[in-house]
Amino acid sequence: MPSHLLSIEAEIETPIGWLALDDEDNGYELHRESFNSQAVQARKVEAEGDWVEGTYTVRAVRDNVSENVAVYIWADTPFELAERIEAFISGLEQLQFRFRVTHGNLREEWTCMWSEYKVETEQAMQFATLALVRATIPRLPAKTRELVP
Repeated sequence: MPSHLLSIEAEIETPIGWLALDDEDNGYELHRESFNSQAVQARKVEAEGDWVEGTYTVRAVRDNVSENVAVYIWADTPFELAERIEAFISGLEQLQFRFRVTHGNLREEWTCMWSEYKVETEQAMQFATLALVRATIPRLPAKTRELVP
């Protein structure tokens, strides 16, 4: 097993274009909790009978997958922080948007839906210059996958 960690990059499609969530020069950094778990559920029809033990799955299809993403956002001023937070959450609040994640040489792109999120700061928001935004992003189970150099 390799002893090094792969770099992870993420981008969200916002109303004004793609926003890199691992761009430290612009005040965004993925939190280590991002992509730490993934739940896959199914919509299914099951059959059971009075004379047969258990239940049997008749039909099943994958349901949406929930991705956990946490992003540190910082700035020099509270105004600039509010602008950067708004840029990120404007992407999360779309009815449908795309999200890209790159792990080493693998890039995946997902179709996502309106996401729930929480903004956390160490102090009152009007004085903060650092925030952590935690989002649960529902996405379609299908994804595109490509090799990147």
